[in-house]
Amino acid sequence: MEIELDQVENARDVCALALLQYYSEADHVEPEFYEKLQQEVAAFMDKGILLPFFRKYAGNAEVPEELADFLYAEYHTSPKAAVTIHYRLHQEFETEWINEPMRHILGGIFIRTFRLFAGEKIEYYISEQDENGEKTGEKHLLQREEAMDAWPETGVELLNRMNHAIQTEDSQAVNEMICSYERINEMTEQLFELK
Repeated sequence: MEIELDQVENARDVCALALLQYYSEADHVEPEFYEKLQQEVAAFMDKGILLPFFRKYAGNAEVPEELADFLYAEYHTSPKAAVTIHYRLHQEFETEWINEPMRHILGGIFIRTFRLFAGEKIEYYISEQDENGEKTGEKHLLQREEAMDAWPETGVELLNRMNHAIQTEDSQAVNEMICSYERINEMTEQLFELK
């Protein structure tokens, strides 16, 4: 009975994730249905499940804009495999690889999230151990795409823009962003009790 109940719950999650991925790529979604999709994303986030296409739903109270700050390494294989990500900050001089198990999300999808600032790059490769032995994948590079067209909506984005303004010596933009960052910090302290 327990196994059947577990399979029913997993089937619901798989169907919900399939819908979320499908509608994340849709040109138009009715607003009422979009709200339901955002609620589903929030429910998965409450379970600790983050997937790359969830970023498309960011921007309301249930799905925070900060979700857009994450970059993802994603790997698909058998759920029974032991999957390890090997990564390091990509720099002129080589640094030591960090190895950690990847988190199995659901149905053989393994995810590792990264939060990078402008100019930072993560070099990584993934290895998999199963009953047939070990397989090692190709190296990949993750880096944040810089979008400078709209006002930043997250703290990481604001810090990236400040860094860009400093590098281009745009002192007026730097001052505006510092004031904005300080206002956000003040409002955060007033609205939330940070422990």
